[in-house]
Amino acid sequence: MVWASIALVLIGAAVLVMIGLSIAGMLRKEEARDERLHDPLTPTVTWEVPPGVDPVIVGGELTAAGYPNSLEDHAGAPSLCISCPPGERSQVRSLIEAVEAEQYAPALQLPPVVFLEDAA
Repeated sequence: MVWASIALVLIGAAVLVMIGLSIAGMLRKEEARDERLHDPLTPTVTWEVPPGVDPVIVGGELTAAGYPNSLEDHAGAPSLCISCPPGERSQVRSLIEAVEAEQYAPALQLPPVVFLEDAA
């Protein structure tokens, strides 16, 4: 009975260590992605997320389509910083519009997708 308790404690400790290592790995990946997005040599666009739109849903679709992104705060409003190679702004814009149409139309009257870099 004592051996079973010791084995259970060791297994529990091993599981906790594995969970910790896994979380640390995810954090390292997220930090590396943020560093790449904020590298001056990485072309990016910033999209201010309209009220009522979940940036996680849009960000997930962008990531799945090959556009790494990061949720940020811009002037008190949530925004997505999106890695966007030159010449692909229209594809990124179309992807965001498609997600908005699928997830939020017609319940929300959303403005056209405009990147902050285009508005300046």
